[in-house]
Amino acid sequence: MLNPKEMEWLERVQEKTILFKRKVSLLVKENLEPLGITPFQLQILWLIGKDGEMGTTQLAEKLKVKPSAVTMGTNQLHKRGWLNRIHLESDRRQIRITLTAEGERLLMKAKGTHNELASELFSCFDEKELADFFCLVDKLEQNTFVK
Repeated sequence: MLNPKEMEWLERVQEKTILFKRKVSLLVKENLEPLGITPFQLQILWLIGKDGEMGTTQLAEKLKVKPSAVTMGTNQLHKRGWLNRIHLESDRRQIRITLTAEGERLLMKAKGTHNELASELFSCFDEKELADFFCLVDKLEQNTFVK
C-alpha cells in the first residue's frame, strides 16, 4: 500500500505522462500529415529501414502489436508504393516486407521531420539535463514489467 506522499507522486507522474504523450502524439501526427503517413506507418517504415527485410509476424513482435494490425498497416503502405510484399517460394502464405525506393525516400523525409521535432522538444535541456533525462528514462524502462 502506498503512503499519501507516494500516492501524490504517482498521480503527478501519471498526469504529466498522459499530458506529455498527448502533446507529443499531436505534434508527431501534425508533422507527418503533410507526408501522408501515420505515426504507426512510420514505425513500420522505420523498423524495416533499420532491420531490413522481415515478415509480418516478426514486425508485429518488434512493434508489440497484433499481426493483423501490421497486415493492415503494411497493406496501406504497399498500396501507396512504399513497401514491397514478397511471397516466399517455399510457402506462398509467408510474406517478406521490404522498402521500395520511394519508401526509402519517404523514410528519409520523415526522419528529417522527426529529428527537427525532437530537436525542438529537447531544446529546453542543457547537455547534462539531457544526459540525466535519458538515464532516468532508461532506468524506468528497465524497471517495467512489460518486456
